[in-house]
Amino acid sequence: FGQQFDFVFDYTFFCAIPPSKRESWGARMGTLVKDGGKLLTLVFPIDEENAFNPDASGPPFPVSVAYYEKVLCPHGFVKLSEEASDASVSPRKDKELVVWWEKHTSKL
Repeated sequence: FGQQFDFVFDYTFFCAIPPSKRESWGARMGTLVKDGGKLLTLVFPIDEENAFNPDASGPPFPVSVAYYEKVLCPHGFVKLSEEASDASVSPRKDKELVVWWEKHTSKL
């Protein structure tokens, strides 16, 4: 693309990526989001026990906020907020979170 964006919305894209390829996704978000830009993630399906299991079945593959942190923080992302959504449909209630991130890579 060669462009950077102020805002990127990941609506369950991460859970479709096999765990072995998630580091590449984090690196790509680091190139797509401008310094000071925001990334909004819908973290689903949350499964703390299996999120880091390389043999987990999917898609959707299990995820956790900790896994997002593992692949985003090395690229300058800081978690701003994490909350359940009032708009979650009943089968997904308690299995998803809305998490906002901001990218900070410039030295102050």
